[in-house]
Amino acid sequence: MRGLIQHDPRVLRAVAVVYNRWDEMAAQNPLTNDQIQLADIELAKTLVPYLKASQLPDFTDYAAVAAYIKSHDSQLSPGTIAKLKQLFQ
Repeated sequence: MRGLIQHDPRVLRAVAVVYNRWDEMAAQNPLTNDQIQLADIELAKTLVPYLKASQLPDFTDYAAVAAYIKSHDSQLSPGTIAKLKQLFQ
């Protein structure tokens, strides 16, 4: 919670993932080509119980993860996509 209060960039990235606002966050700094990293997803999963709403899928469900990858493919780094798929191999 300290990171949220102090606007820690890692926490802000995770919150953007939770609320499906990655494009909005990326638009604030158009000079970067920032993609969602696995660390962003991992931190987002830990924040979900503390936030009022979540659009995160159940990362233990193959269909939910596949749908998440499909709908966020341009936002996810290639390494993140590979790690998410690796969970089910």
